[in-house]
Amino acid sequence: ASTLKGALFVAVTSGLLYVLLKGWRQTQAPALEGATAPSSRLSLLFVALALVVPLLGVTYVQLHTPQIEREATDNLQAIARLKAEQVEHWLNERRADGQALVASNGLNARIHEFINGKLNPRRVDAILDRFAALLNSHSYSSVLLLDASGQLTLSQGQHLAILPATRALAADAMRSQQVQRGELFRSEAGHVHLDWAVPVLIADAQGNDIVREVHVT
Repeated sequence: ASTLKGALFVAVTSGLLYVLLKGWRQTQAPALEGATAPSSRLSLLFVALALVVPLLGVTYVQLHTPQIEREATDNLQAIARLKAEQVEHWLNERRADGQALVASNGLNARIHEFINGKLNPRRVDAILDRFAALLNSHSYSSVLLLDASGQLTLSQGQHLAILPATRALAADAMRSQQVQRGELFRSEAGHVHLDWAVPVLIADAQGNDIVREVHVT
């Protein structure tokens, strides 16, 4: 549609320019006779060229501006979709990490023994090694182990401060027995963080899952 409008604009404008120049030439015909005719025709040519150049510029802008705008919009939409897909994929990976911890019966049993003071101190290193592997393999900044009251019992990593929102997230994970994701927040140091709370499930004598501790990553 824009191409058709541009072509029509060029045709109409060119026709008007031709009519005007032709009429002006006819009215000036007596003055153009004799020795001054070549000079007058040259002046007429310059006038025509001076009018055609801006006409071509306006036509080009009218024809190509809508196309450029559409291409820019399409590119921005494609970039936004790609970024959204990348974020969704990243969140799914982090949730899968948490679910893998929930399903780690051996690790959870050792953590439960540690919380209750029944774990051999030498075996605490096995828990810390698992936390370190999580940090190194998946780029977490820290792993915290909280007890049922929200107190820190074991940690690995850089950011070890426990905010009220972190304790609330841990409580949600213990109550729901599901991996919970917090909200993005900025620390006092200016770093952006996103917490994940992972419940430590232990089966009781009847085989029911109970929660006594929670990981926060």
